[in-house]
Order: sequence, then C-alpha cells, then structure tokens
Amino acid sequence: MLNRWLRKTTQFTTIMFLTLAIAACGGGGDGVGSGGFLGNSGEASLDAVITVTASNSAGETDNELSIDNPLTVSVTLQRDNGDPIADAVIQLDASLGNISPENGSALTDANGVAVFGVTHDGTNGAGTLIASYSEDGLTVEAELNIQSIETPPTPPEISITTTNSAGETDNQLSAANPLTVTITLVASNGEPITDTVVELETSLGALSPENGSALTDATGTAIFE
Repeated sequence: MLNRWLRKTTQFTTIMFLTLAIAACGGGGDGVGSGGFLGNSGEASLDAVITVTASNSAGETDNELSIDNPLTVSVTLQRDNGDPIADAVIQLDASLGNISPENGSALTDANGVAVFGVTHDGTNGAGTLIASYSEDGLTVEAELNIQSIETPPTPPEISITTTNSAGETDNQLSAANPLTVTITLVASNGEPITDTVVELETSLGALSPENGSALTDATGTAIFE
C-alpha cells in the first residue's frame, strides 16, 4: 500500500511539474508583441518632412490653374531637424494638368527644393497634386488641392502707326509723301507675338507687299508701305 501511494504521489508531482513548465513557456503563443521584430515599438518611419506649395507667375501663392495662369509647384524636403535634403528625387503626380518635367520627377537643390511647372490641359474642376519621396523602402507624401478653370483666351493687343520718310508720325498720304505702316502685336503677358501673319487692308493707296500680308518679327512688328 505504501508503494502504491508513493507511485501516485510521484505521478502527481510529475504532472504538476509538466503543467508548470507549459505555463512558464507561454502556452499557445497568445502573448503580446510576439508577431514581429519591432514588437510594440510601432511602424518604421522615415526621417523626412515634405511640403508642397503652388504659386502663379507673379510669385504669389495660388492654387487656381487656367490657360492664362500656369502654376509653379515647389516641393521642399527636410529632415525632422530642419536640415534640407539635397539631390533627392521628388515625384509629382497630378489628377489634372500637364506636369513639367514630363516624367514628373525633379531633383532637390541645396535648399532641399524641387520645382515643377503645371499647365492647363483642358480639364476643368478640382484636382490634387501629390508630391512624394522614397528612401530605404519608405515613402513620405504631401498633397495640395488645386482648381482648374476655363478662361477665355485674352486677345492680343494690336497697335498701328504711320510714319513718313523722315520717320515722323504722319497720316497725310500723297504721291510725294508715302507712308510706312507699323503694326505691333503683344500678348496679354506683355511678350511680343512673333512669326504671325498680319493682314492689312486699305480703301486708298497701293500696299507693299501687294498681297497685304506680312510676318511679325522678333519684336512682334510687321511693316507695310
């Protein structure tokens, strides 16, 4: 009987020992933080801050895109401490508008700034610009909402002057006083309109060139006699 009691005691002790050993090992693997190398430290983050702004031809902050109002997009890339990240590839994607450079990528300069151009592509409505930077498999992004509108094209400014053989302003035409007619074309932004056919008609006198048409030169000027 004593031997039978010792055997039962030994079996019970062994079972208890195995139970404690299993409990100490963590059981079925439901412990918190057991799923990966980082545990509960959170996701990996990229030490980079990216911002995107848009401006018009006057250098003013603007997010309204039109035929007459292309936008310059500046993307700034910095470390968390504010240090610029130079020579980094920035990718810019747009849901509307044409991006320049055409491949949508540009390098940051010494100040961490990459510059893009966005022009109207005929699509009107609201859209988004997305600037992104990738490093070591991680990416940071910044978005900017823009509005694309259709504006009627602004007609060019046209001016006409007549001068005599002495180069003086004159509108008295005679056989002894032929006139030189100068026509100048200027775009709404002040730039001369070059290589454009200008036609001139008159109710008196003879024109030169005889067909009454001439091309504007580098200054936007066409000359008739």
